[in-house]
Amino acid sequence: MEKKLYSLKDTKDPTKQDLYIKKSGEVQDFFTYFNSFSLKKWKYYTTLEQVTLRMEVRGKWKITWQSAGEPGIQSLLEETISGGMYEHTMAAESISAVLVGFQLQPLSQDAAIVSGAWYGSFSQWEDKKIGISITTFKRESYVTKNMALLKQFQQDHPWLYLQVVDNGSTLPEEQTDRFRLLHNPNFGGSGGFTRGLIEYVNAGNVDYVLLMDDDINIETSTLERTHSLICSLKKEFAESFLAGAMLQMEEPVIQHENTAYWNKIVSKVRGQNVNLGLLDELCENEIVVHNDNDYAGWWFCCIPVERIKNIGYPLPAFIKSDDMEYGIRNHRELIRMNGIGVWHEAFRKKMTPIIRFFSDRNSFILNHYAHGCDRSTLFIAVVGRLIKRIMKGEFAYISVLSIALEEYRKGFYQITQQSADLYFQTIKNRISNHFQVSSLLNIFGLLVKIMINYNHISAEYVDFRKRELRTEQFWDRYLNCEERE
Repeated sequence: MEKKLYSLKDTKDPTKQDLYIKKSGEVQDFFTYFNSFSLKKWKYYTTLEQVTLRMEVRGKWKITWQSAGEPGIQSLLEETISGGMYEHTMAAESISAVLVGFQLQPLSQDAAIVSGAWYGSFSQWEDKKIGISITTFKRESYVTKNMALLKQFQQDHPWLYLQVVDNGSTLPEEQTDRFRLLHNPNFGGSGGFTRGLIEYVNAGNVDYVLLMDDDINIETSTLERTHSLICSLKKEFAESFLAGAMLQMEEPVIQHENTAYWNKIVSKVRGQNVNLGLLDELCENEIVVHNDNDYAGWWFCCIPVERIKNIGYPLPAFIKSDDMEYGIRNHRELIRMNGIGVWHEAFRKKMTPIIRFFSDRNSFILNHYAHGCDRSTLFIAVVGRLIKRIMKGEFAYISVLSIALEEYRKGFYQITQQSADLYFQTIKNRISNHFQVSSLLNIFGLLVKIMINYNHISAEYVDFRKRELRTEQFWDRYLNCEERE
């Protein structure tokens, strides 16, 4: 059965041009991040049998087909095409390559490209529906722009649902057949994204939930690729999360992250500083790498609904590390591919003392859920952060580390006795008023107590996840959803 996979796209933004159609003189090069075909990945993840390019053109063109990777760049075919529909089909198994792409050169004055798209034939295809869930908090300019883009895209794509969870309750609530904007208490990204998961699971109207940040820029062909992939997946990937890469908003052709893993002490990102405008780096970006504790960031992460039912709901972490733990908990290979990525502002610009607090506290909590972690890895994580801040002269963040250790030691049963929005304000006040001189001694005293009681602390964290997160009941109580209906 043949299905449309994704459209060929261009851009008016010159800083992004090399990701779409590179232009050198009259030659238009479609062998790029958004317009090439990731043949090896499609064969690996899906039941692809053959791939077809269809284009509508005017005038006369020369098309040159190439493959890249295994080994190097290879010429496949060169031919002349004339106005009307052009079609070229390749058997998937006939080409051993990482990527396939093409260049076009005009041969007549009236030469123009009208439209084009990649199609695929599969031995197995199941139509799936995706529900996007965006969490926002008083970032109206970002989220309204993305809402408008996605609503427009929905018109021609009936498989897409859209939901915005407004933690700030500053946008008007709204509900239509495939769109909903709902108010939520400010329980951070964890509360917003979890509310989104719960709403879609209970509605039963989608097969996947796509978690997305409110402040991203997105190319809609990314959504087309995502949908095509999940519809054609092999059975062994039915429980996998699909991860979108993060591209730098400041330098749009540079990738910041293409999945990551927890190395027991800190997070390690893959694909950092890859130039996606270069063909050799595009090929390297497609290499499949596995590590313990792999995870995908929630700026763009597509999760099977059935898997949510099986593994439960995220940690009440407020912000930071909830996506890490949830991906690690799934314990399945991540799906990732060139052309599935969004632009996002660098996280380093967003670092504040309160964000540092949650990053510290939740990293220590993650130690109880990640594979291969124990008392020693927690000790190294704490001492390593302390030494690094002393060397950098970040004494305010030493105070933050002290508070983070105190709160980590309490465990989720005690932390969640207070509503997350009030807890956030309490911690924020403590950070602003904390006396720094005593922090160093406090850290060492806490660390000794934590090391002595590590097994008890760990058992309590594991018990919380097992007892409270298997169903939505804890989160319903925590968010007071029933009272807010």
